[in-house]
Amino acid sequence: MTPLKGHRSAKPSGAGHVLDGAPTSPLAILRMDRVERNIDRMQQWCREQRVEVAPHAKTTLAPALLRRQLDAGAWGLTVANADQARIAIEAGAQTVLIANEVVDPTAIRHLASFIESGVRVICYVDSLEGVHILEETLKYTHPASRAVLDVLVEVGIPGARGGVRDIGEAVAVAQAVAAASALRMAGVGGYEGMIPRRESGDSVERVRRFLQGMVECGARLVNMGLLEGTTRDQAILTAGGSLYFDEVAAVLAPEGGALQVPTVVVVRPGCYVTHDDGMYARLSPHVKRGRGPILEAALVLWGRVLSRPEPSRLIVDVGRRNASFEHGLPRPLWHRGASGGEVSVFDGKVDSLSDQHALVDVAETTSLAVVGDWIGFGISHPCTTFDKWRVMLGVDEAWKVTEEVVTCF
Repeated sequence: MTPLKGHRSAKPSGAGHVLDGAPTSPLAILRMDRVERNIDRMQQWCREQRVEVAPHAKTTLAPALLRRQLDAGAWGLTVANADQARIAIEAGAQTVLIANEVVDPTAIRHLASFIESGVRVICYVDSLEGVHILEETLKYTHPASRAVLDVLVEVGIPGARGGVRDIGEAVAVAQAVAAASALRMAGVGGYEGMIPRRESGDSVERVRRFLQGMVECGARLVNMGLLEGTTRDQAILTAGGSLYFDEVAAVLAPEGGALQVPTVVVVRPGCYVTHDDGMYARLSPHVKRGRGPILEAALVLWGRVLSRPEPSRLIVDVGRRNASFEHGLPRPLWHRGASGGEVSVFDGKVDSLSDQHALVDVAETTSLAVVGDWIGFGISHPCTTFDKWRVMLGVDEAWKVTEEVVTCF
C-alpha cells in the first residue's frame, strides 16, 4: 500500500533522535521550541504596539499550531475561504476573518451556519455585485438564518488583485451594506504585500502611502456615518502580511488612534510561526528596519544522500514535491551521519531541484555527506512547504520527537 504524502513507514521513537527509529526519508521537522518562541514574541510585540494579531491560517493549516496561536492570545484567525474557516473554527477560533471576497452561495450558507453557532465571521466586499450576492443569499436562500455578517470594505492596489480603487467606490459599497439587512459594516481591510518588493526604500514608501489611503477611506466612512465603531464596540482596520506588519502598526495604530471612533487594528502575518532561512530571514521587519520581533527558523527538511556522482555534487532525496522553491531554493544547513551521531553544521548550495531530488554543490574536499547520510535543509517561504506535507514531526532542542503535527491541505 502506498503511504500517504508526508507519512512515514515507521514512527520514530520519542526516546532518541528524530532520525533514528527507521523513519522514511525525506522528513519535515518542526523545532517546537523555536515555534513557541516565535508565537510568544509576536504576541508580545503586538501588545507593545497596541495592535491585535489574527495569524493567517493558510501558512500552516495545522490545527495544533493554530491552537497554540490562539492560546497565546491571538484575536482570531485569518483565512482565505469558507473551507479554511471551518478548519480555523474546529481549531478553536471564535473570530474568523476571511481576507477575501465571498460570492459562492454554498460558501455563504456555510458562513451563516458558523455565525449561528456563535462564531464571529468577517469577510471583504469590494463591489455592489458582491454586496448583493451576500445579502440575497443570506436573506432569501437561507431564510431561517438570523445571521448578520460583518464585512470590511477592501481597499486594493491598481493592477493587483481585489479591492476598491478609490474612496468613491468604497463609499458606494459601504452605502449598499448600510441598506442591507443581513450585513453590517465593520471596517476597512487591505493587503500591502502586493506592492513589489525592492531592496530600496521605495517599496516601503509605497506601502505607507497605501496604508494611509486605508486610513483616509476609513475616515471618510466615519464622517459619512457609515462606520460608527458600533460593531462589537470597535471598527476594524486590518492589513499586514509577514513583511510589513511593522509599517501597518505605525500607520494604522498611531498614538491616539487613526480614526475618530473606537478602533481595533489587526495585523495578519502567517509565516512568523516558523519563519524561514530564505526570503523572510532576509526581509523580515526586524532585519530590514530594526522593528518587529526577533524570529527563528523552525522548519527543517531532512533527506538522505542518494548519490555522490562527482566529488563536488550530491544528489539528495528532497525535491519540489517536498520543499518550496518559488522564493528561493532550500539551503543545506545540517548534517548527520547515516549511523547516528551529533548534528553538525553543513556547508553546501542547492544548484537545482527536480521533483524528487536536490542537486547540491559541495567542496570536493569535504569528508561529510557520504551516501546514506542525512542532510537538513532550511527553506524559503513556509506556506508552500507546509502544503506538501500531511504530517510533520515536532521535535525538542535535542531533536527528539515530541508530537505529530497534522496539516489539513
